[in-house]
Amino acid sequence: MSWGLVSYYYSTFFAAQAAIRLKGIFFVKVTYDSETNVPPTHRLEVVNLIGNQYRIKKAASRGEHQRVWNTFFESYGSICGRPAWARYAPVTAETDPEARLVELHRRHLVNYVPGHGYLEVISPRGADAWRKELSVNCCGDLVNSLSHPDQQLEVRAYLRLRLCLQLLNEIAHQGGIYQIHHPGITDRRRQWLTTLGCPKSLSGHIENAL
Repeated sequence: MSWGLVSYYYSTFFAAQAAIRLKGIFFVKVTYDSETNVPPTHRLEVVNLIGNQYRIKKAASRGEHQRVWNTFFESYGSICGRPAWARYAPVTAETDPEARLVELHRRHLVNYVPGHGYLEVISPRGADAWRKELSVNCCGDLVNSLSHPDQQLEVRAYLRLRLCLQLLNEIAHQGGIYQIHHPGITDRRRQWLTTLGCPKSLSGHIENAL
């Protein structure tokens, strides 16, 4: 279960990363010449993809995950102000820099700090109560789930994934080359859900987003 929570964190992290990449923003190591002298991270922004034009600058000296989270909120912080996108307020409207990292902190506690994670090993009885809390349909009750320290990881992963899927759908309906590939990509996502054996309480919500 602890690793499941960590996996939910990475689901939401990579969904946020995908969202900022849709805006043409990437974080890259400019050179991999040395393993002992790690090169600095640079922020790369696409200016004109067709013209092969980019803007690149050295990123601030914060952690890799913090860079992604801060960029996500800066890029999508105003999206919840539009009526059609208001549902994403729980994952885009956060303005407090520390509160932006609450998921990162929770993942850190579960994965690295003794006594905070791996309850299934430390206390099987406590783990059973924990399992019951996490077995509910979190996405069906967003209000209550978002106030729960662990259920919110699942809900926020779902909301960010749904945000990316809606963005891709919007792009597909604007014409261009992606419009041709979008149906096939969506079918492969549906096949992936089936192959994975995703629980109905989650796959049903994702299917609706597709």
